[in-house]
Amino acid sequence: MSFPFLRILSKNLLCILNVLYLGFKSHFLYFHSCNSFNDSQNAIKGEKVLIKILKVNKNIAFGKIIEIIEKSRSRAKPDCEFYEKCGGCNLRFIDYKTSLEMKKKAVEVTLKKELGEDFLVERIIGMDNPLYYRNKLIYPVGVDKENKATMGVFAERSHRIIEVSDCKIFI
Repeated sequence: MSFPFLRILSKNLLCILNVLYLGFKSHFLYFHSCNSFNDSQNAIKGEKVLIKILKVNKNIAFGKIIEIIEKSRSRAKPDCEFYEKCGGCNLRFIDYKTSLEMKKKAVEVTLKKELGEDFLVERIIGMDNPLYYRNKLIYPVGVDKENKATMGVFAERSHRIIEVSDCKIFI
């Protein structure tokens, strides 16, 4: 599928967009001049954001959020001091109840796409306390810029090691 409106977008263009959908790994769909395109930053359905276009392809455009103009009531303050740097948790900016609804919708959409039929997931069973639940985590070991040994987690989309003293999801 091709989106003709992508031809009017160009790198470094600033756009005000309404977020229509949040999918896997925080990718979301925007509304722009009666059309849509994708991005992969932290926005929530219903928010209005100012973004800067970084890349435009034939079927998709990518951008970076410059400002959240209208915030969703589902927006939560991340409870981890490493959230902005770490690449491990990508939904800690959304309240837990909304994240469960988002995951429910993602399962329904995936089943429809793969099997060609509508499916209704009754509910996602959440945790009483959605902290410290993972029993497996990759902790890379390496050297920092000063050539000192370091251990932690990878920064998002990189192999740079971020030292963490408390991971909110790891037991």
